[in-house]
Amino acid sequence: MRTEGRRSRGRGGFTLVELLVALVLLEVGLLGVVGTLVLATRTLAGAEARQDGVLRARLLLDSLARVEGSGQGDIMEPWGRGSWSRTGSGAVRLRLEVDGAVIDVESHVDVPAEVPGGRAAAQDGGWP
Repeated sequence: MRTEGRRSRGRGGFTLVELLVALVLLEVGLLGVVGTLVLATRTLAGAEARQDGVLRARLLLDSLARVEGSGQGDIMEPWGRGSWSRTGSGAVRLRLEVDGAVIDVESHVDVPAEVPGGRAAAQDGGWP
């Protein structure tokens, strides 16, 4: 007797075990891709935080260049915190912490009595 619905042993196809192995390999590959994306996202966020901190340090140094005299202070903002100090001779130290990134800047700022345009000349290693 012959039954129509049965599959013969000679026909091609995938077994259940072969499909499960293929799915496991696909899952391992996808987990690797997702892990790489998570790491890249964290790295990008850290780089953006450092870039933001450097920009803020430049802005603060520019502000300190316009102030005469000496002093020190702390900065507490939503973006981070920091401290600064300035001596009467023009030495400026600035330390910012932005999202875990620490930026230390030390510079010497000359504040002449009169500068065209009202800006002080900053000699801090080539910053504009």
